[in-house]
Amino acid sequence: MKFSWSTTVRANYFREDYLSLNLLKKIRKMGCFHLGLGAESGSQRILNKIDKGITKGQVLNAARLCKESGINLNMSFMIGFPDETQEEMKETIKFAYQAVSLNPTNSYINGPNVYRPYPGSALFEEAVKDYGFRLPDSLKGWNEVYSHNEGYFKLEDFPWIKNPGLIRKYCFYLFRATSNFVYPNILLRIFSKLLKKICGLRVKHSFYFLPFEYLLVESIRGM
Repeated sequence: MKFSWSTTVRANYFREDYLSLNLLKKIRKMGCFHLGLGAESGSQRILNKIDKGITKGQVLNAARLCKESGINLNMSFMIGFPDETQEEMKETIKFAYQAVSLNPTNSYINGPNVYRPYPGSALFEEAVKDYGFRLPDSLKGWNEVYSHNEGYFKLEDFPWIKNPGLIRKYCFYLFRATSNFVYPNILLRIFSKLLKKICGLRVKHSFYFLPFEYLLVESIRGM
């Protein structure tokens, strides 16, 4: 039987006694073309805080093994956690770019998404107790906190986020630095490639001073 399939995995599955390179090559021949991986953060402190149970080294190892076995890898990342510092956010953006750069043609980023607190988790309790966060108490309230651009809750709704605009810039630069989307219009294609190189340099060196590219694209989107 010939069919294609995909699944999600954990970064610590990629090891010699479980998802080894040899096994990955075998499942690639069996039709597996894509794996999803929750990398979440480039800060080991944040990974420990959310009980992810993985290390940054395991994420990079997964990216390398997927490249060698010819399997696409989708890595999801988040920023904007309670108690997360600006330097840790930069670390996540830079680390995500590093992971994709190990396999630029067959890996991509989901996000970075901004953390949103939902009941039932320790982080939700922290958001309520330490920062005074409150959920809407009606269906109308839930409708009012929905944004087509950012989903449920705008960044301004989170009291632990002191600079929402800065987080939006981080998300913009990582997305543009790792995107492989090809525009049909030749002028847009040239502009996109140039923008990708500039954004890649900014992310690689954590340099976000005078973000003229971001302001230009946002002004065009706002027209």
